[in-house]
Amino acid sequence: MNWIIKDFTQCLERVPKQKAILAREYLEEGLCPVVSQESALISGYTNKSELLYKHAKPVVIFGDHTKNVKFIDFDFVVGADGVHILMPKSDILPKFFYYELCSIRLRDLGYARHYKLLKEKQIKYPSLPQQQRIVELLDAEFAKIDAIKANAEQQLQAAKDLFRSALKEMLTPKEGWKYKPLGEITASINGLWKGKKPPYVNVGVIRNANFTKDFTLNTSNIEYLDVEERQYKSRKLEKGDLIVEKSGGSEKQPVGRTVLFDLDGEFSVSNFTSILRIKDKSAILPAFLYLYLLFVYKEGVTKTMQNAATGIHNIIYDLFLAIPIPILPIGEQQRIVKLLEAVIKKIYSLRSNYDNTLTLCNDLKQALLKSIFA
Repeated sequence: MNWIIKDFTQCLERVPKQKAILAREYLEEGLCPVVSQESALISGYTNKSELLYKHAKPVVIFGDHTKNVKFIDFDFVVGADGVHILMPKSDILPKFFYYELCSIRLRDLGYARHYKLLKEKQIKYPSLPQQQRIVELLDAEFAKIDAIKANAEQQLQAAKDLFRSALKEMLTPKEGWKYKPLGEITASINGLWKGKKPPYVNVGVIRNANFTKDFTLNTSNIEYLDVEERQYKSRKLEKGDLIVEKSGGSEKQPVGRTVLFDLDGEFSVSNFTSILRIKDKSAILPAFLYLYLLFVYKEGVTKTMQNAATGIHNIIYDLFLAIPIPILPIGEQQRIVKLLEAVIKKIYSLRSNYDNTLTLCNDLKQALLKSIFA
């Protein structure tokens, strides 16, 4: 095929700069979809219809920091910073342009801007009829791959739904249950602050970024820092401790998630988090307390207050420590933990399968794109 080759910038129509809204202004529901540089097609909603970008034809979105590429064929509002709206000229189909950009691998500059790398590239393309045939081929093949991914995702979601159902069934208050406030059965230990007095010790510091949406601990990005030894002695994590994120949230991502610590080694927590240490583990199992706080998360933990100066959301810690915890016989706690951990184990297995399937699907898509655009 005879393909035309042009510099990237020669292939684009000029798009007027659009006013963006801040991430903290996103709504869960609204009149207008918000498109940002995040991986999700739609990041949220807004009612500010005066900010709508009304497309005459589909456009391609490039995330300056994330390198994410999206094909957008609807009106939208630009979300946050780093969104480039790309409209190819009339001799390039927008969907073809989208697929070609997906095939381009840019080196990673971290959180720096990547659009400057994209502008260094060249775009090659055939006639419009040939572009259309390529688009139809890729649409069909990508749909098959996405169906494989969706099936794995549905299995994972079904397991999560089963867990939520079991959690509700087992931990909904029963007749005769007695309760004590969380603050009465645990000691609360603040996180580290920036210290300047030697001697220092190198430890893993667990931060908000290490909390996952599944209320587990992501150990792949734990930072190891030199911290004051005197601070660390009173803030060293022990197995069975719970870690709660008490600050650093937003309207979109509330704080208050709790994770159960079970790692070997030297670890502490940042000043955005706190350690909860059970005073009497013969009365309360750490795993049971973790599961119960997961159960009451939306109802009892996500109450937050916003710092007017920074916009950061913090949990109202006094209310958090006042959450009533059921004091059940150890045998009953063990039964509940055993049953729920069996479902959690299934979720972990399906999560691993989903991650592997996602990697395979992405590799298949890249192989298809490479066969056409390489």
